[in-house]
Amino acid sequence: AAIHPDGEAGDSESTVEAWIAAVELGLWRGRLDDARLALHAGRRAYRRGDDLALGLELLALGLRLEGDRAGLARIRRSVADQVGARSEGEALAAEARSSGARAGSRLAPSGIALLQVVEAEYGRTLGASDGMAWNAAADAWDRAGCPWPSAYARWQAAESLVTDRGSRDEARDAVARAIATVRALGAAPLEERLTSLARRARIDVSSQDGSDSTPMAP
Repeated sequence: AAIHPDGEAGDSESTVEAWIAAVELGLWRGRLDDARLALHAGRRAYRRGDDLALGLELLALGLRLEGDRAGLARIRRSVADQVGARSEGEALAAEARSSGARAGSRLAPSGIALLQVVEAEYGRTLGASDGMAWNAAADAWDRAGCPWPSAYARWQAAESLVTDRGSRDEARDAVARAIATVRALGAAPLEERLTSLARRARIDVSSQDGSDSTPMAP
C-alpha cells in the first residue's frame, strides 16, 4: 500500500493534491526522504489526462527537492550526491519541458508559471540559482493570480542576489514584496525565512525610499 500523507496506509481515494501537500510539508521541514516518498507516490497517483498543472507541479517540486539535495551535498562536500541531484534534475526538467511543448497554447497561466519555476529550480540543482529566472517566475505567478508561489519565487530571487552579492536594492525589493504578501496570507514559515534572510544580509525592509545598487556584504 502507498504511504498516505498522514503516515498511514492510503487507498485509491488519496489525491495528487494531498501528495503535493505532503511533499511541500517534507521540504519545509527539511525531511527530504519523506518528501521524496510523497513525491513518488504522487507521481504514481497522477494519470495521463489529469490536470496538466498538477503534473507540472509535481515535477517542479521534484526539482525543488533536488535543489535542496544539491545544496546539502555541497555543504557536505559529497560529489556523488551533487552528481545525483544534477542527473535527477536534468531528467525532471526535460520531462516538464516536453509536457509544456505538447500542451502548447493550451497551457494555462499557472502552467506557464510552473515551467518558469522548473527552469529556476533546475538552476539550483546545478548550484547556479538565477535571480532573473526567479523574478520571471514570480512575475508569471502574479499574472496567474497566485500570490503565495509568487512570494516563494521572490524569496528565492533574493537568496540568489544575496549569495551572488548582487544589488541590495533589488534584493530589498524582492524581500519586501514577498513579506507583504505572506503577511497578508498568514504564511508564517515563509515569513520567517524572509526575515531571516533580511537579517543575514543586513537588508532593511522597513522603508523602500531611495535606491542602493551597492553589493551586499558577504
